[in-house]
Amino acid sequence: MSRRRRKTKTMNNTLTSELPSVPPVGSMQLLGERRFLAYSLRKEGLKFKEVGKRMNVGAQRARQLYKSAERRLNREPHWTEGLGVRPANCLWNMNIESREQALEAYNSGRLRPGKRGPRNYGWKSHKEVAKWLGLPEPQKAAPRVYLAKTCPHCGGKLS
Repeated sequence: MSRRRRKTKTMNNTLTSELPSVPPVGSMQLLGERRFLAYSLRKEGLKFKEVGKRMNVGAQRARQLYKSAERRLNREPHWTEGLGVRPANCLWNMNIESREQALEAYNSGRLRPGKRGPRNYGWKSHKEVAKWLGLPEPQKAAPRVYLAKTCPHCGGKLS
């Protein structure tokens, strides 16, 4: 049995601009617009039913959004915070458990894109990890240029 998602109405941007900034600075990016709005309205003293009406959702959904925002604000940051999913999974699969170990693996050459590096770890992930570690952006090596050998007598190609 499949569930169909109910299309929700989009919120007015005027609601979020009128709100006082109750959560810490930068939490709009952390929480997202809907969670931020639910959290802010609840902190103003509105009941979940009133919050739901303002957001065009039910009281239970407003409560879920508020609780989700609360959990996100109170959780401990993971050591891979700020890193994308793919590079974080690559580090996890290499049994790297801290930022220091990641830096050590990067500097030693264990963490590199290509066939000798970890699976699913390419240049985009490599650049992202370098930026996350605070290192300069790595550059790809120049491709090798193979000159065709020519015959000294007739100038034809040699294999």
